[in-house]
Amino acid sequence: MNTYGSQLVAAYVICFLIFFGLLQPAGGSSTLLAQQQDNRNPLHFNIYQFTQYSPGNTPFWHHANRRGFIDPDASVSYLTGINLQIPVTPIGAGIGIGAGGELLNRFSDGPNTFHFPQLYLQAEYKALRLRAGRFYETMGKHIPGLSSGSMMLSPNATPFPKISLELSRFVDVPLTRGRVAFRGRYSEGILENDRFTKSPRVHQKSIYLKFRIERLRVFSGIIHNAMWGGESPQRGDLSGSFNDYLRIVFSQAASEESGMPGSGNRLGNSVGAYDFAATYTLDRIRFHAYRLFYLEDTPSTRFRSPWDGVWGAGFERPGGEKWINGLLYEFLHTITMDAKDHIPKGRANYYNHSVYQSGWSYYGNGLGNPLLTFDRDEGRFVNNMVIAHHIGLTGQPDERFRYRLLATYNRNYGQCDDRISPGRCGAITTENPMPDEWELLPRSEFRRDRYSALLEGQIRVRQTPEINFHGSVAFDFGDYQARRAGVLAGFDILF
Repeated sequence: MNTYGSQLVAAYVICFLIFFGLLQPAGGSSTLLAQQQDNRNPLHFNIYQFTQYSPGNTPFWHHANRRGFIDPDASVSYLTGINLQIPVTPIGAGIGIGAGGELLNRFSDGPNTFHFPQLYLQAEYKALRLRAGRFYETMGKHIPGLSSGSMMLSPNATPFPKISLELSRFVDVPLTRGRVAFRGRYSEGILENDRFTKSPRVHQKSIYLKFRIERLRVFSGIIHNAMWGGESPQRGDLSGSFNDYLRIVFSQAASEESGMPGSGNRLGNSVGAYDFAATYTLDRIRFHAYRLFYLEDTPSTRFRSPWDGVWGAGFERPGGEKWINGLLYEFLHTITMDAKDHIPKGRANYYNHSVYQSGWSYYGNGLGNPLLTFDRDEGRFVNNMVIAHHIGLTGQPDERFRYRLLATYNRNYGQCDDRISPGRCGAITTENPMPDEWELLPRSEFRRDRYSALLEGQIRVRQTPEINFHGSVAFDFGDYQARRAGVLAGFDILF
């Protein structure tokens, strides 16, 4: 077993100990359920209505990271929804159960929809949480709301159905006096039937360590997502055996007799990360810094592409009336893709796959960072070589008013295949160099820049029931895609 596989085995041993109660919840003997009994929120029920209009297609920040609510190709969208969240309620023996559902109707000049973005049941025991259905979640140590979006799992697409077993918070490691804690998750999901390889499964897991040093918190984690199974038009049924599933779980190569597709020497289509972060609390300000190393295949796990991934730094001042409650700078880089100096950059083709050709997407939206562009007509990611600078800012100058500002500059280079005359960038390796008759065009010839911005505000006009009005403007300009501008307005009522 390789080093990465050994790390995953160790992670599973740790998860096993945590899940079966050998480690006590962080903060002493009180359980998460007990804390929820003391501080849990009441029943959450709200209705909302929003309208988005733009003269052309929808601007980037009006459709990106919005759970797939707004179609990027539409110019007008009317959204109406109801959302009900039942908090975890004790039923005895330390067990609590809860549920949630959200029903959305979208009427637009693009595709219309009437579906459940959320519909789930959950149960909790101590720090354990079991959920089944569709529910909102992200992966990674970024700052939600200010970030451009996690490269692992962002709010850019509708959640796909899954069963998830996880720790709802960090739990202390025995004998460390609260200085070291763990958190992990393990889930199995399924994607849609209407894609190149129909109904593939998605295996997800992560394990994090947290170290406490006075006011400093340091996090390190491993994230692994693997697409597997399904019905391929090229290879037929890819379900495989239970042994093949174990190979997916432990990120190993396919067995020779299985006939299952691999990526490099890994089975299925893997999307993973080494994730590191730190927070430092000073008075009422919490400073953040994080670094995610993106992993697409085996060379990535050996830091072949150390520049690829996301850097982030910023601070938060939660609560209170301040003009600035949070500020984040983020840098995204996906250019190298495991390429050595004498190999064209971008050959790993992030988020795409030769067998799972719809890639890391769900119903036409990328599951990861939305700056990597998925083309619905072609059914694949057509722009995954990106360098981006992103700023997020939020504030609440008055108890009734809050705002958010997002500004992003990204340089887009398409994909590596665009630069090779036969369009076969992935076929070029150290062992199989590019033939002399092939032509490699300079990457600078494919550069297309885009500037995107969003300014949105929320005003509370009534306390009980709580009524909020929302409004935002967004625009894109540059030579990547068309210039776009739009407005979004609406309200929500929380009962």
